[in-house]
Amino acid sequence: MDRSVPIDVKGTHAQVTDQIRKTIVDQLNRSRLPKLLLTGLLSLGLLGIFAAPGYAYLGQYPYDNTDPSNSYDSYGYTCDASAGSHGTAYGDQGYVELRYSSNCQTAWARFTCTSPNVFFNTCFDYEFKVVRTTDGATIDKYVSEGTPPGAHTHTYQVWDSGSITSQACIIAHDSRGLAYWSCTAPY
Repeated sequence: MDRSVPIDVKGTHAQVTDQIRKTIVDQLNRSRLPKLLLTGLLSLGLLGIFAAPGYAYLGQYPYDNTDPSNSYDSYGYTCDASAGSHGTAYGDQGYVELRYSSNCQTAWARFTCTSPNVFFNTCFDYEFKVVRTTDGATIDKYVSEGTPPGAHTHTYQVWDSGSITSQACIIAHDSRGLAYWSCTAPY
């Protein structure tokens, strides 16, 4: 099917450019493509694909994306000094705790190595994260180097105050070897 449109190229450059623009607009008006694009974009919008900016933005709250062992509360203590464990989830090489600081009102994930690789006697190639469940903001940590048995490593922290909740997760594998996120309950 030939879709070419004859254009009379007489006149000044501006007149020819204007005539070409009008011809293209006329063709688009007759085409179904703009209608399909508009329908598709509206559908994606209704599904929430185009969420409001800043919805899961780290940094919109105090202490977001900061190190709990290097952030201080109003009393001059580090956030991890006033932290307690509020749930545990288990992975292949150890477990992750949801740590919560009542003074800083923050949460983070802390991994403890309990099942090291037998050849290297360390935990390595594991991934864990903290998720602010109320808006989806996530701080993920992948560890490729060795963590000795009994040692800890942690993510940075997220603000977790009032009605805001968070959870800690670690990748685990089922009996078929399929990976999944093992998570604490939100706190």
